[in-house]
Amino acid sequence: NSQVIHAGIYYSPTVSPLKSILCVGGKQLLYSYCRERNIDHRNCGKLIVATTPYQKEVGLPRLLELGKLNGVDDLRLVSRESIMEDRYSDVYEENVHCLGGIYS
Repeated sequence: NSQVIHAGIYYSPTVSPLKSILCVGGKQLLYSYCRERNIDHRNCGKLIVATTPYQKEVGLPRLLELGKLNGVDDLRLVSRESIMEDRYSDVYEENVHCLGGIYS
């Protein structure tokens, strides 16, 4: 188990509607469950990076669109420069070179 609570941005609501619904709903239920029972957890965020111009221009916008269609409301596009800021230090690996990303 990777101990990752997935955001629900990879599944198409038309191709895999059940996966998209369960992933987004499950994330919300799991965080509520942990809070209500004082179970230690950390929402450190996730950074999905583009390493090629195609990924930046096509891939990231598509993932952002899928996330919004699935009801994921905490996604934001981030530039290559802003990824290196302190607020992303928990999820940014300095040896990864990218052109931009999506933060969730």
